[in-house]
Amino acid sequence: MPVLRTDEETIGLLRRIAPHYSNATIAAILNRQGRRTVNGQPFTAEAVRSLRRSWKLPDYAPGRDPRWRGAHGQGCRKRLGVSASTLHRYLNDGIIVENT
Repeated sequence: MPVLRTDEETIGLLRRIAPHYSNATIAAILNRQGRRTVNGQPFTAEAVRSLRRSWKLPDYAPGRDPRWRGAHGQGCRKRLGVSASTLHRYLNDGIIVENT
């Protein structure tokens, strides 16, 4: 029987956003992108928690706000040519993530 593994693209996204979002928020981001667990189910907070543990991904660190306030956020919005609300939506949807 083959070993089931989460695809590398999903794990890569998790590595980038894990410190910035709770398990429930990450599950919502993955589901909005149409991603599924290895069993073909929608992601849940518990599934994300399990992936964090299995892949040794960092826990959520609420002090690190990925919404890029201030000058950094303004520069990002300007480079992308989007409004603040669009930048926040992109962050919430996992379309873009903070580079760490």
